[in-house]
Parts: sequence; structure tokens; C-alpha cells
Amino acid sequence: MARAKLELAKREWIPDPTVSLEAERYNAASQIVSQVGAGVSINVPWLNGKKYRAEEREAQGELSSAQSDLVSAKTEALGLLRNQLEKIETLHHHIELYRDNLLPTARQTVASETGKSNAMGKMR
Repeated sequence: MARAKLELAKREWIPDPTVSLEAERYNAASQIVSQVGAGVSINVPWLNGKKYRAEEREAQGELSSAQSDLVSAKTEALGLLRNQLEKIETLHHHIELYRDNLLPTARQTVASETGKSNAMGKMR
């Protein structure tokens, strides 16, 4: 949108011709059209250069601001994505740790305790 506004501000420097055609009819007139007028006008923007340069500078400022906002939004999104990937990697590491180390050790401990309990029970 800011880019389009800048392009529009730059186009304002181009003279814009206007053609007009008017027809009038008076109530008491016997003719269909009483008066016809035609005209051509051309605006000359160079006579008010300060105004058009100011519009162009403002549009350029808005474009720069929008581009800066875009870069900031991309950077923030990449940061959030990186944080999520780190969390996923940590979770994956925890799953591997539980699956490969903690659960087998816990099963062995329970099995050995159960074996000891059974052996103690048979001795009594």
C-alpha cells in the first residue's frame, strides 16, 4: 500500500488534462438544448512543487517505515520459530532419555526388587 502511495505521489507531477461537455435547457425554451459548453483544462503541478515534493517525501517515509516493519515482523517470526524448534529438540531429547535410559533402568529396578521380594518370601 505504501509503495502504491509513493507511485501515486510521483504520478502527481504529470499534468492531468480534463475534458468537459455541458448541455443546458431552460424551462421556457422551445429547443431541446438551449446552451452547450465544452472545455479543456490542464492542471500544472509544477507551480506547486512544495506540495507535491512533500507528498512524495511523506509517501517515501511511509514506504521506509512499512519495509522496516516487515523486516521486524520477519525477524520476530524467525525468532519465535527458532524458539519452538529448540523446544521440540529438547522434548525429543527428553523422550529419548526416558525411553532409552530411565524407563529401562526403572524396569530393571522394579524387576530386581520384585525378585528380591519373591526370594525373601520363599525364605520365610
